[in-house]
Amino acid sequence: MGGLTTLASTAIQALGAANAVIGTINGYEDRSGQRAYQQARQQAEASMRNAAEQTALQKEQIRLTAQAAETERRSALRRAMARQRAQYGASGVNAADSGSAQAVLLGLFNESEQERTQREALDALRANAADQSYANNVRINTLQLTQMRERDKLRNIGATLDAAKTAGTVLF
Repeated sequence: MGGLTTLASTAIQALGAANAVIGTINGYEDRSGQRAYQQARQQAEASMRNAAEQTALQKEQIRLTAQAAETERRSALRRAMARQRAQYGASGVNAADSGSAQAVLLGLFNESEQERTQREALDALRANAADQSYANNVRINTLQLTQMRERDKLRNIGATLDAAKTAGTVLF
């Protein structure tokens, strides 16, 4: 009976040592997996900040380009109207009194407004494209982080099972 107690005591000590080794291995793997996950998360956050800044810069560039185009459109409209009035004056037609002259000037104005409307629509599309690109980057980074976290979980489960097999412990 004393031999059985000694054998059981030795087995319990061996099992305790194996569990300690498994705990150390799992703790190290958890920490290294966590460290890798934290680094990936920090990289993803930096990437997202960069993407947000790029999107803001693109939108600012669109706004500045639109502002310059609007200034140019107004200047071109003023020149075209002045040129048309000068032509009317040279031919002896008073642009203020003549219905045809006013119609031509109104046509120039309407054409300029259509150009502005088209440009604004194009600028809105560009801004939406920049926003969608940013949103896609956010989704991709989130998906990559989730996949990494799940891979780490599976790797940790596999490491636990492998450690249990080598220690001879039956988990299931």
